[in-house]
Amino acid sequence: MKRPLIIAIAVVCVGLALWGLRVLSPLPSAPSETLRLAISPQIMSALVYVAESKGFFRSEGLEVTLEEHEWGKDALASVIAGKADVATVAEVPVMRAVLNGSQPTVFSNIQATDHDVTVIARKASSIQSPADLVGKRVGLVRGTNHEYFLNLFLTANGIDPTKITVVPISLKTGADELIAGRIDALASWAGARVAVATAMPDGIVSFNADGLYTELWVLAAMPEFLKARSKAVRMLLRALIQAEQFTREHRQEAIAIVARNIKMDDAQVNSIWDQFGFSINLDQTLLVQLEGEARFVTKEPGGRLPDFLRHISVDDLRAVAPNRVTIIVP
Repeated sequence: MKRPLIIAIAVVCVGLALWGLRVLSPLPSAPSETLRLAISPQIMSALVYVAESKGFFRSEGLEVTLEEHEWGKDALASVIAGKADVATVAEVPVMRAVLNGSQPTVFSNIQATDHDVTVIARKASSIQSPADLVGKRVGLVRGTNHEYFLNLFLTANGIDPTKITVVPISLKTGADELIAGRIDALASWAGARVAVATAMPDGIVSFNADGLYTELWVLAAMPEFLKARSKAVRMLLRALIQAEQFTREHRQEAIAIVARNIKMDDAQVNSIWDQFGFSINLDQTLLVQLEGEARFVTKEPGGRLPDFLRHISVDDLRAVAPNRVTIIVP
């Protein structure tokens, strides 16, 4: 057989083999669903960052656009305004939105901790105990779970909230304001606490409040979105469950991913990582928290409250992983 003919046959055979492989192992198709996710760049959003970095959203057929907001309350406001589809947010802004007549609906928890929010203070401001906060300047972000926690903390310690001076701060300025002495204390989240402790390790006192308040970081959307886009919502939940498993099995890689996204050092994130519980679930704690917080902020222990159960949807998580839904619904 002539050499050119042999080469031609070989080329045809290789081509057929490659075609067969393409048929047996098709290239990944383009995502079939899209979703706009409003997110606050904090450690509580860890599972979202892991899912995005490891390609879990895309493997489920979902194209997610992350829209960063300074606080969870801002992310929720974007959803309520129709600018985003889903928000990562603490449960307190959801509660406040419902009290204000809006209709956000929680369809999953993604993190829970009683170690995130606390009060830290400068020793140089003559603060050694909670009682020393009277007359002092306390940094606070209004409308967040930090505001709820601070009021709860002051009440638990017998301090009249009107006896402190609240100074508005932001996510970016809170730690710097305390370090510079422009405020005496801070209703602090974990990231700020780490930054302050790094800058002045012997200059602050932290008031532990374990068990006083359990922060729930949740996924919230508007009910019409959940009804119309259940396919996308379930893709999102499946991807986050993959991220949860990856986070358990690959701790240091997950920490590196999260640290990069929230602009912290790996070592700083590692130092607080185990204080947070990253899990996709819906349990009774959510309903108890929403109702209790609403009674606290409205100052009507026996008053009529909204039916918060109407603002919790179990359908999508139950369809994806029924064992993760333990909240009691009619």
